[in-house]
Amino acid sequence: MTSLARFATDLQVWCVNKVLVLFTDTSYHLAVKTGEMALAGTDANVFFQLIGDEGETEKIQLRQGGKAEKRFEKGRVDKFIVETVDVGKVKFLFTDVTFFRMKI
Repeated sequence: MTSLARFATDLQVWCVNKVLVLFTDTSYHLAVKTGEMALAGTDANVFFQLIGDEGETEKIQLRQGGKAEKRFEKGRVDKFIVETVDVGKVKFLFTDVTFFRMKI
């Protein structure tokens, strides 16, 4: 497993492996480990984008689970399988956290 990115909130992201699906889509297996420092975790929307030697993905949201499953909590490892375009050898993984905004 290769560590590709680290959030300021001590959230670590690994691109575990990729599996070819059909001819143009690839299945990326991601594991996200939230750190164990004080106040680690988020309820925000978490996105990622892969940049490779053959292209890049759009910004993709890592979705929260159902009501019983709370992701991105302190000390937790969350796993995702995302099907998207094949970017070739992954060179960069960009992350973005967007907090909910409310009009008052």
